[in-house]
Amino acid sequence: MKRLLILILILYGILNYNKNIPNTDYVKYKTFDEYSMQGVEGNISEGDYFVSIKEIEDSIIVISSLANEFGQDRYVYIDKGNYWYSQNVTRVPYIENCACDTTITSYHHKYIYNDTIISYNYALVNKTKQALNVSLQIKTRYTIISIDLSNRFDQDSEDLFLYFKHIAKEYNILYQNRRSDDYYEANHYTYYNKRMNGDTLFVYEKDLQHSEYQLGCLYDVRILNSLGEFDPYKGESIMSAFSLPKCE
Repeated sequence: MKRLLILILILYGILNYNKNIPNTDYVKYKTFDEYSMQGVEGNISEGDYFVSIKEIEDSIIVISSLANEFGQDRYVYIDKGNYWYSQNVTRVPYIENCACDTTITSYHHKYIYNDTIISYNYALVNKTKQALNVSLQIKTRYTIISIDLSNRFDQDSEDLFLYFKHIAKEYNILYQNRRSDDYYEANHYTYYNKRMNGDTLFVYEKDLQHSEYQLGCLYDVRILNSLGEFDPYKGESIMSAFSLPKCE
């Protein structure tokens, strides 16, 4: 009986240890570069966050040692031929402790191609088509284009990738920002330039009405952790340390 108890304790320890690490098919990297869809090698110091990556058939699985605010630490990217696709879904109650179903389901779609990441985000109330916070973001290594789609919602398009790719190419024509002395229309899109200096990310908002600034005016400054841009919290803002306006 004593030997059996010892064996059970050893087996319990092994099973719980393996819960905390990916299996041996995963390769450990410093971080994951979504633009190139590759793991980034580098020194991983004690206390650093890191990722574990596994490739299977037409998919890449990335497990981060840092989970997001919803506890998600696993990301799956599917090879669609001419782009990579990833979808993450989170569900939270809109009204706490309510007998009715007020669940908000948030959808985060990513379409990745040619060093470009298109993120399409929206939330649905009670699994209906009442959409909230509909937005589209087009990111490259050096720019961010944020488009407000609050007046448009397209969930059923046969090929959203081609639709969004067209927007990424023609956004300045499709979503013109118009402004005059006696007329103003809210911006349909906002253009940002971004620059990295070591582990610090500088984001500049480009004022399309004042083209004398090459980068724009400083919008945010963030210190990134060892995951870089793959950090789900996008680093820590140190914007308060900079005097404004700072335009370049």
